[in-house]
Amino acid sequence: MKFRGILNDEIRHREVRLIDQNGTQVGIISKENAIERAKEAGLDLVMVAPNVRPPVCKIIDFGKYRYELQKKEKSSKKNQKIVKIKEIKMRPFVAEADYTSKINMAKRFLSDGYKVKFNIFLSGRERSINDIGKDMIGRISVDMRDAGDVEKTSGASGAMLYVIVVPKKS
Repeated sequence: MKFRGILNDEIRHREVRLIDQNGTQVGIISKENAIERAKEAGLDLVMVAPNVRPPVCKIIDFGKYRYELQKKEKSSKKNQKIVKIKEIKMRPFVAEADYTSKINMAKRFLSDGYKVKFNIFLSGRERSINDIGKDMIGRISVDMRDAGDVEKTSGASGAMLYVIVVPKKS
């Protein structure tokens, strides 16, 4: 983000609430007086809160201020954690070996820190029998109990049911 900021003569308000270079609030003074004080200190008058009346301006070094903002933004981006979800597709009548391998794969994903979403697809007559999908979700929940916790399951039955499993908190 390239921050330009409003400083010195670009400020369009007659009066501003001034905070000096030491961080103490001077009060509401004219823009010209505030710019004069900033020039005497060899610094810039920067508008930090333009949406209030009168706007808040600080006497600071603009280059340093911009650097601090960029540093703060970078650290906030670094602290954001992106949660990745791995999806596993299944049918209600899956062979036992396939079911076991998909459960083991999901456990491996959970140990790597991913969330796992099991999608259970129902087709044709499978949709009319509600218990098939719910039984499958229950079976997955029981088998995944040691590796993770169920975060969310799908509501009413339809063509697709799902269950989201998150890693256990250690």
